[in-house]
Amino acid sequence: IAAYCSIVFLVHAYMMIAIEYGRPNWHFLPRLKTGLNVFLGFLVISLIFDRGFIAGYVPNGFSVTKIPGDSYWIFQTYLLAGLTFSISLLVAGKKNLPDNVQRQRCLVLLLSTIPAASVAALVVVLQAMGIEATSTLFQSLGFTAMLGMMVYAEENSRLFKLLTFIPFT
Repeated sequence: IAAYCSIVFLVHAYMMIAIEYGRPNWHFLPRLKTGLNVFLGFLVISLIFDRGFIAGYVPNGFSVTKIPGDSYWIFQTYLLAGLTFSISLLVAGKKNLPDNVQRQRCLVLLLSTIPAASVAALVVVLQAMGIEATSTLFQSLGFTAMLGMMVYAEENSRLFKLLTFIPFT
């Protein structure tokens, strides 16, 4: 259950980062953020306490996979909608933001998160089609590619100033 809760938190964080860097000019943005936070709480509580989302677990040889419950489609929809929303905000930010540094940040975030987002979306689609697929093997490669691209961009252009949070690194 902890793994699925962390997936929900990751998708939520990705949406918040995309909103921050994509800078959409929407008058309802504060209400949207509040709604996303409330829905995050609903999903986490539901994943922990409601067996309608994840009915159980079964070993699959090298890992453990879930037995989907009747409400598992809500989790899948949240994942796919969150990834699509975030990617489209970053694409719009790359196209529409006036400042070159802001556009570069959107581009770096977009390019670095595409591998991990693609693996997640592919696994959800394959599972929806009835094919036994887990992201255990491939998601680590997606996150490694993301971190490598982010560190490379940080070292070359200081777009994010990631290392200023940890002194003497």
